[in-house]
Amino acid sequence: MFFSLSSIYSILQRKAMKSAIALLLASLASLPCSAATIYKYVDQDGHVTYSNIPARGAKALTINVPSAPTSQAAMRTPQRSDSSGFPTVAPETQRQRDGGRRQILQSELSNEQKALDDARRTLSDSEASLRTGLRTNPELSKRIALQRESVKDRERNVQALQRELGLSQ
Repeated sequence: MFFSLSSIYSILQRKAMKSAIALLLASLASLPCSAATIYKYVDQDGHVTYSNIPARGAKALTINVPSAPTSQAAMRTPQRSDSSGFPTVAPETQRQRDGGRRQILQSELSNEQKALDDARRTLSDSEASLRTGLRTNPELSKRIALQRESVKDRERNVQALQRELGLSQ
């Protein structure tokens, strides 16, 4: 294969340019940002365009970007710990968390009890259909078996939630 000197030079020049751009972007990314100027432009149709490049009639907006907290700032916040060295939570914070958790569990219990009532009602209706003369229907028998399992699952869920809330033993 034959390459001309100018094509080889062109290839090397493109590779060098890509490397220079990558190096420039990497060095810019490592610099901390504290503020950026953004331009807002509204055209005659009312379309809003934001850009970092100024345009005729655009308004400059300055956006302050908060810097990341330093490790010294993070160290200023004392962390409590018990004798084992594990961090502990303030009693008021723990009470708030416990209250929120209890509300979630009570909501889940309410929803599960409604679902149990619905499952029991559906099972009862299906069993009534079976008693009215459809005893030989194998599909109905399978459906009733599945509905009984669903009722048992719902009952176990309600019991587990009640135990978690301390409502049963």
